[in-house]
Amino acid sequence: MSGITELSFATEYVARNKPCIITGALEHWPALRELDEEVLCSRSGGAHVTVDVTPNGRGDAVTDVIGENQRPLAGLFQFRKRCRLRPGMLLGHG
Repeated sequence: MSGITELSFATEYVARNKPCIITGALEHWPALRELDEEVLCSRSGGAHVTVDVTPNGRGDAVTDVIGENQRPLAGLFQFRKRCRLRPGMLLGHG
């Protein structure tokens, strides 16, 4: 979905609790081109992030499948590759 007004989005999707896929929202954002995994890991200074996954698709029911909840940022990327998950399937927060 792209090119929708805020009002249309609110009435057609949010109010009806209807799922949608938003496309093209961040294509102009320079960070998508400039910040890859290598750059992020080198700039993170070994910072740890909390890793939660929702294997059942329920965003309000996160599941700890890694063991320890805190991992270095590089570990988040390694886990995603090992499990063949798309970037949006992991929620990392500091």
